[in-house]
Amino acid sequence: MHLLVHFIFFLLLIGPTLGSAEPLRIAFGSCIKEPHSQIFSAISKHDPDLLFLLGDTVYYPDNILGNEQEMRSLFKTHLETPTLQALLKSTTHHALWDDHDYGANNVDSLVPYRAITERVFRSLFSIPEHPEGFSKGIHRSFVQRNVRFILTDNRSFRVNPNQGKPSAHFGAQQLSWIESLLAKDDVPTTVLVSGGQILNNPGPTYESLAAYPHEHERLITALSRAPSQVVILSGDKHFADIVRLRTADKELIEASSSPLSANLKSPKLIGNPKGRIASFTTEQNFGLLEIDHTKEPRDMSIKIHTKTRPVLSWHAQSS
Repeated sequence: MHLLVHFIFFLLLIGPTLGSAEPLRIAFGSCIKEPHSQIFSAISKHDPDLLFLLGDTVYYPDNILGNEQEMRSLFKTHLETPTLQALLKSTTHHALWDDHDYGANNVDSLVPYRAITERVFRSLFSIPEHPEGFSKGIHRSFVQRNVRFILTDNRSFRVNPNQGKPSAHFGAQQLSWIESLLAKDDVPTTVLVSGGQILNNPGPTYESLAAYPHEHERLITALSRAPSQVVILSGDKHFADIVRLRTADKELIEASSSPLSANLKSPKLIGNPKGRIASFTTEQNFGLLEIDHTKEPRDMSIKIHTKTRPVLSWHAQSS
């Protein structure tokens, strides 16, 4: 009897440690116009530990922007569609916004309804308090299974060019916050999550950090110098791709998945930016990032999936 009690107590002690050693599977995607799509059932079949919604989770019509009650009602109804709701209920999920679930197309922080949008978004996704020193924005960070996730906000501090003010993408304060997290050496892997593109500019019809050269240079430097392995997840552009940027210090990878259930971009409009490893334009899609710290060297893989099959993949190991 005493041996049984001791054995159960030993299992309780080591249980969390054993669980934390399992590979971490992260699903990600963006752009949801059709919440009834079976792509959400396809994601569920992979049993992800985390799900990241990378923006444009709903598309607000212009005529309700600024009307908090109508915005909340529309978004809530969208999320409660049975197929999408089943995935959200079964999976720990985190949401970022891009332009359409923030406001009108390509808008910045200067819109008069910014605070209203934030209240709606925070309440629907149960987003915790602002990081220390901030009074606005939906950016936040957490660590799970030895992986740091940095969720960025590409709207609350943004000033588009030609607005009569210095332009900004993340803004100086948020960028410093991102840099401070990237500089930490307490985890082996960091995942930077963004609604829009980080490493390069896919073309003149797309939004990206590269359109803000000063911020782009700062962030690429911080990513390159980060003591951890870094991967970037993004959405927005209505096709999927995997992009690589080699710097003097490391290889940076960005995987974009879009759309989950919206219109597709014509292959003629996706451009051919430097560093693109592969792209996929013909079906709606989602991404799966798997991080395995149980192996030595550590193992990381990314796959872009349609409802029925994987179509793009990338794999790396690091010591």
